[in-house]
Amino acid sequence: MTGATILHADDVGMRHGANAAFLVLSRRGAIGGGSVIVSCPWFPEIARTAASASRRGLSVRLRASDDVAHISGGHAHRHAPVS
Repeated sequence: MTGATILHADDVGMRHGANAAFLVLSRRGAIGGGSVIVSCPWFPEIARTAASASRRGLSVRLRASDDVAHISGGHAHRHAPVS
């Protein structure tokens, strides 16, 4: 009997470092995909990157409340654009 382990990155978009790690690991084929929360502060960065690379398996999670703001220091639109 053989098995497989599929790694999934949760809460991509929470921090720039999480985005960078997700991109590196997905390019290397080390993870199978990830999920992003729209209200996370670094969502715009990962959304732009994922849109330009169809091989990034990201699912989108929508939140009914904005409880991310107190954890991460604010909403996505309060941060300067990332280049």
